[in-house]
Amino acid sequence: MSNVNQISAPTLLKMLGGLCLGVLATPAFTQQSAPNDLSAGPKAIQPGSWVKAGDYPKEAWNKDQSGTVKFALTIDVQGAVSRCDILVSSGAPSLDQQACALMHRNGRFKPALDAAGLPIPSEITRLIAWNTNRKADIKYDAVVSVKSLPSDRKSADLAVRQIVTAGNRVESCALEKPSKEPSLDLQACKIASQVLAPRSLRAADGSPIRGLRISDLVLIVGGTGEGES
Repeated sequence: MSNVNQISAPTLLKMLGGLCLGVLATPAFTQQSAPNDLSAGPKAIQPGSWVKAGDYPKEAWNKDQSGTVKFALTIDVQGAVSRCDILVSSGAPSLDQQACALMHRNGRFKPALDAAGLPIPSEITRLIAWNTNRKADIKYDAVVSVKSLPSDRKSADLAVRQIVTAGNRVESCALEKPSKEPSLDLQACKIASQVLAPRSLRAADGSPIRGLRISDLVLIVGGTGEGES
């Protein structure tokens, strides 16, 4: 795909975390990670260099097409992107295709770790906003209405880390960045087990594999999202 080098206006590129929401059924009980859990999500290496203004697809530029694409990246134990799946299309095929092509070519990570501290495949989601500010409506995997939150909070924006087996069972759950309130962390893991259907990660050939998945949740007291049971 040809690059366009004559773009004068800066291309807005926002790369946010998250995962695909699949609210299908309440999964089995999710065990919260043990205190000595060493699991950790993948860490992007110089993500600011992955997408540049000159990467805007010529076809989309000529047609004045823009939009935000949300995609899931599967990252192998070496930290390379092994799969890229479009979750929410930008509405322009060339923008969607370019997003995944750039992730395969430029995306590099420190691999995720399991509870024992060993490298494990992982899945995260990202957004690329091609010349648009549309992002808030697809940033989160779930917006959940709750009756209450610790410390009289009105809302909480949390990234939940789950290790999922090849058979779709959630092994453990923890917050990617633990809060200072254990009760909030426990509440987030419980809600994640209710609203995020556990699905196994996929290898490059499509076969199910055990791996780590990170989901972005926002909990809102008295909100209008998915209800807490």
